Amino acid sequence: MPASSGRSFFSMLIEPGYISPAFRLSKKPRSKDHASPHLRGSRHRKRFRSPRCPTGGRRTRTQSHANQRQCASLDWSRGHSGSGGSLMHRFISRFVAAGALLFATGVQAQVVISQVYGGGGNSGATYRSDFVELHNNGTTTVNLSGWSVQYASSTGTTWSRTNLSGSIAPGGYYLIKEADGAGGTVALPTPDATGTIAMSSTTGKMALVSNQIALTGSCPLGGAVVDFVGFGTGANCSETAPTASLSNTTGALRRANGCTDTDNNNADFTIAAPTPRNTASPVQTCGPTLPILTISDASAPEGDGPGTSFSGNLIATLSAPAGPGGVSFTATATAGTATAGFPGDPNADFIPQDWGGVIPEGQTAIGFAVPVIGDTQVEPDETFIVTISNVTGAILGDGVGIGTILNDDVTISSIADIQGVGLTSPMTGAIVTTEGIVTARKFNNGFFLQSANDDGDPATSDGIFVFTSSAPPASAAVGNLVRVTGTVAEFTPSTNPNQLSITELVSVTSIQVVSSGNALPTPIELSAADFAAGSAPANAEKYEGMRVRIGSARVVEGADGNISESSANATTTGVFQVVLDGTARPFRETGIDVLDQFPIPPGKNPPRFDHNAERLMVRSRGQIGASALAVDVDTQVADMTGVMDYFSGTWALLPDVGSGTVSGGKTATAVADARYEDVTIGAFNLLRFFDEVNNSNGAPTLTAAALDKRLTKTSLAICDYLKAPDILGVVEVENLRVLGLLADRINATCPRAPQYMAHLVQGNDVGGINVGFLVSNRFVNTFGTHRVEVLEVTQYGKNTLLTNPNGSTSLLNDRPPLLLRVLVHQDNGASYPVTVIVNHLRSLNGVDDTTAGSSGWATEGDRVRAKRAQQAVFLADLVHQRQQANPGERIVL
Repeated sequence: MPASSGRSFFSMLIEPGYISPAFRLSKKPRSKDHASPHLRGSRHRKRFRSPRCPTGGRRTRTQSHANQRQCASLDWSRGHSGSGGSLMHRFISRFVAAGALLFATGVQAQVVISQVYGGGGNSGATYRSDFVELHNNGTTTVNLSGWSVQYASSTGTTWSRTNLSGSIAPGGYYLIKEADGAGGTVALPTPDATGTIAMSSTTGKMALVSNQIALTGSCPLGGAVVDFVGFGTGANCSETAPTASLSNTTGALRRANGCTDTDNNNADFTIAAPTPRNTASPVQTCGPTLPILTISDASAPEGDGPGTSFSGNLIATLSAPAGPGGVSFTATATAGTATAGFPGDPNADFIPQDWGGVIPEGQTAIGFAVPVIGDTQVEPDETFIVTISNVTGAILGDGVGIGTILNDDVTISSIADIQGVGLTSPMTGAIVTTEGIVTARKFNNGFFLQSANDDGDPATSDGIFVFTSSAPPASAAVGNLVRVTGTVAEFTPSTNPNQLSITELVSVTSIQVVSSGNALPTPIELSAADFAAGSAPANAEKYEGMRVRIGSARVVEGADGNISESSANATTTGVFQVVLDGTARPFRETGIDVLDQFPIPPGKNPPRFDHNAERLMVRSRGQIGASALAVDVDTQVADMTGVMDYFSGTWALLPDVGSGTVSGGKTATAVADARYEDVTIGAFNLLRFFDEVNNSNGAPTLTAAALDKRLTKTSLAICDYLKAPDILGVVEVENLRVLGLLADRINATCPRAPQYMAHLVQGNDVGGINVGFLVSNRFVNTFGTHRVEVLEVTQYGKNTLLTNPNGSTSLLNDRPPLLLRVLVHQDNGASYPVTVIVNHLRSLNGVDDTTAGSSGWATEGDRVRAKRAQQAVFLADLVHQRQQANPGERIVL
């Protein structure tokens, strides 16, 4: 139709023999939820590559062996109005365009069966399952909902069906898993659909159908059949001719990564090892390579006045720069939950738009702004939809962008009002909206927010933690001024119920970016007024969640670390404790911690421990992007800025990325050299010293390289820092073999040449750790006298039981005490008898655990404390009995 006629048209192709499209354009009542007309339609199509029809026609074919082809066309014209046209005409125009996009997708997209494999789980098969793979040879996404794949035996007339859902992108793959077999070693990639069809491994028939109605007959080509593959020479139906036969180790693979389609199964498929691909696999487009065009989602505050341009631009982006002539398309903004309309309409939220977009050659993106009609009414966030169509020069990927109009009509509560002047918030449980600048992000569960302006009250904090339960969203970028809606809560971890609670915002429903690139609030300098000896634990409550600075401090507890045991590689946690300069190093004092909720009997007044609140924890990698610092005691920390957090009952600084300097620190100090007359006895926790043999005793198995690394480091420590004592008690060693390897390494490399002999008796530990001795066996004279003469090695209490409150019993000693009785000889003929007992009581892990106990114990902590106490009593009784039997026995524990 000539352009001057003022009309445009929508063309679609109809194939005789199929259900023709049926359209109904209905205008529903205008409301906030239903602001747009609805276009409904249905169609079925079969894609063939038979001889061309006349221009404007569409080819059809009812059977692969039939020679009947028909062509038809239909033009559907619609009215078009210019800028002065009615709103109804614009709606009709917009939705006819949307209908054109919908049905153009059906016509242009060509989904084919790209792979068939029926040998899954059979003898010699690699994959455990049969599968069918589809490929989209077209340039637009195809919705497979309501489709199916259907299978019949090579000459069968009964068809088994697997229903499909979801969509397949241009050039994308779609994997349908079928029945499993008993063999095979490899699972398929994550399937996009799953069925239970047991396919033949050699020959059969597979159809891709645009509905979910079971096929009938032995050769049901045409109708709703979109693609058909007869595989194996025994198949009695195919496109032109079936493929060659398959096997347990081969499938039928469509050539050119699924792009070859001449309607001849024999020519289009090759027989090769199966290579299943799913929707997550790299796309393989057919024909000339074009960039993929997608549109992003966006959100922005509503504003208060009409005509406010939507500041959260929706961006149309190409996967590669536009080629010669650029990329052109049309885009339409229509209603989602928001209402389309014009200024003056009290229900209108935005003005509907139509654009003709062009991305010039060499460029990759263009943005769209939608005029929003702001108001001051409190209402939910609302959406409009921008749809791309009529793309030239690119393949359309995700062509629908969601614009969210964020409600900004709320009452703002200041962070200081939320925090209040006490230990807990006066607004606990309330749903509030507050604003602040994002000052720090924790990698796993939230971010910190601080008011842009101090409230002037030094007793209230201007910072707060926003709990997101997972990594904070991109909108919570440091420097963003954001508006957050959530519930005020006081958090206390179950693992430390007696610590102070932390005020947080939880169950967050909205995070709106008001502005970006803001300067962070000036940090508060920490001083001895709040972190001095005798300070109360709550002194720093007024800085909770705020930016603070350490001018100069000293490390009083070094950073802990973690070991990857199998490889013997260590990393630091980056967590350490400091005190401000001028403050003495604190130590645990006698009494009950002031934070512990401990029932004190009437008339009793036990001493209380002040919790050492002068300590400040530094969690050096607490912020996203920060690096863990490995520091030792006496390291000097200077000029460190970050946010004040609270962890495990201690105020904790999370330093900004790159903030602060560290210098100095303690280094390892060796023991003094032994005098001629000295007998040297030492103890060493080898910290889970395991070997490279997997003997199923609960212990990890090291690599040979890791064991060599541990042997080297430990032997150097014993030789250079412990000075190879005459007797060395060791704990946390796996077995006598690995202790012997350590003795051999020391004997071969240590200039002191102790000639150690290893002694160890296996205990009861479920984790495979035991106690033992290294005893010097070097000669002290030419008469063959050894430095240490072993008289006795005895393990005590291996079978001793702990009686539980419910009457049951369990083993008391995980690592039973090991006694060594020796004579230590000198080259002058003198001897020194001594008894050494090495012990390793139950650890403190779980000593304060309040979870329900087992075997009659009220809590797990009760059980742990009772076991430790009984182990100590057992050891004390052992020593007491020996002293009574021989008061002169020299005993070293």
